[in-house]
Amino acid sequence: MGRSALDAGECPADYEFGMEGTSQLSLDDLEPSDELCRTRDWRLDQFTSLGFDVLQAVLMADDALVDLAQARRLVAMGCPLDTAFRILF
Repeated sequence: MGRSALDAGECPADYEFGMEGTSQLSLDDLEPSDELCRTRDWRLDQFTSLGFDVLQAVLMADDALVDLAQARRLVAMGCPLDTAFRILF
């Protein structure tokens, strides 16, 4: 997280918009917003609360494609956590 954050509505000075600009803004150029960080932390808490170990929870919390609701259903049905992790991730 060593990248500098971009304030909403501001662009780096060397970034050009429009068809004639050749600069491309990538996801690596953006600092995650506070909301994204809070959402990731909340997901991490939810996965650890379900019983997943910290490494599994971190991996799943960081991947927006991992369905937390599906994780809850699998755990509620008695699916072993390692199996649920393999299904989800």
